[in-house]
Parts: sequence; C-alpha cells; structure tokens
Amino acid sequence: MALGDGVLPELPVLENVALPLLLDGLPHRRAVAHAADLLDEIGLSGLGARRPADLRPRDRVLVAVGRALVTEPHLVVAADPTPELGEAVGADVLDVLLGRCAHTGAALLLTTEVGASAARCTRRVEICDGRLVRHPEVHYATQALL
Repeated sequence: MALGDGVLPELPVLENVALPLLLDGLPHRRAVAHAADLLDEIGLSGLGARRPADLRPRDRVLVAVGRALVTEPHLVVAADPTPELGEAVGADVLDVLLGRCAHTGAALLLTTEVGASAARCTRRVEICDGRLVRHPEVHYATQALL
C-alpha cells in the first residue's frame, strides 16, 4: 500500500483527519475544530474542503499523517515517505512527522531503507533477512538469544 492510501477518497481532507476522533466519540464540532488546528500545524490550512485526489502527493501523505496523529497516540508506526515522494519532498514530510511526534511525546517506529532518513532517528536497529544485525545496545555475544 502506498503512503496516503489510508485516506478515504470520499471524504474531504478535514473529515479524513477528524474521523478517528469521531470514531472515539468526540462531538463533531470539537473533532472538526481539533482536526482543523492540526491541519494548520502540519501545513495544510485551507485544504480542508478538498478531496484527497485533488491534492499533490505530498499533501495526500500529510493528510494520512494528520489522521494518524490527531488522537495523539503514544506510538506511531510509519513507513519512510522518501522512496515514494523523492528525497526533498520525503524529507519535508518526515520533518512534519518527526516534529509532531516530538511535540506530543509520541515514539516513532519508522521503517526505512534510506540512510539519510535513518540518520535522523535517535535510535537505529538494523534488520536483515528477519534477523537483528546491528543494534548499539545489544552485545553481539548475546544477540543469538534474541
């Protein structure tokens, strides 16, 4: 699944981002207001009434990011947007994702094959063929026990 495929094409951007709050039982007015604030913070102000298909790929991915972050989860699991969007745009989206996670205190588990993206993370674990091959906090003598 490509990034941004998690948004519902039938719903406008604002409703896409507000949806998790509505499903959690938040009143519509409060959910939409909170989603609008988040859209402003992630650089999508003024796009709330548009459909995802009418947006640039970067903005569609940011809608998915907004929807993932609107409930302020403790853990965010995401794929690196760089391979799909290109280095500059992917780095821009990653800036938003890292910034929002830092702002809310959420942990981010990012899967990536892009060295520049991995270098921006505070901790890195390398997995190859389903095995842990490098982790700064694991002694290699005990690695077989994992």
